[in-house]
Amino acid sequence: MIHLLPDLEYRIHSEKSPEEITMALKSVTDSEKSIFGREKKAEFVGEVYPFGFKIVSHISYRNSFLPVIEGKVKVEENTSVIVIKMRLHLLVRVFLSIWFGMAFFFLLFGILDTMISGMMESSRLLISSGGLIILGQLISRAGFYIPARKAMERLENLL
Repeated sequence: MIHLLPDLEYRIHSEKSPEEITMALKSVTDSEKSIFGREKKAEFVGEVYPFGFKIVSHISYRNSFLPVIEGKVKVEENTSVIVIKMRLHLLVRVFLSIWFGMAFFFLLFGILDTMISGMMESSRLLISSGGLIILGQLISRAGFYIPARKAMERLENLL
């Protein structure tokens, strides 16, 4: 199923105990409070809890589409299972929802106008609104999935 906004969900199976997973994550994570004004020390920024975490990759450039990584550690039989969800930041999701909502509205309006008038004069509205939808999808997905894959690989190696 294709989602309007990018997101990822997956599981990592680990032989480590939940305590070892927590310690491994804490070793590569700085709290948000300690990161400002310092050189890059940790790979991730956020909070690590005994059976979960909420982190973001620490990068040296701005990326509003950087995934927020939330994980929960569960014990199943003799292994630990880390259930990970990657989503956009809440404010970015709200902004993109408004962006796509308005673009779809104008696309629909352009289609209806073309059907009613029978002329292709409103094709500029169709092209521009369709272009905004495509542009928004390309920018948000590239800005999300590239860092998400890197973070996913790092978490799999770490855990």
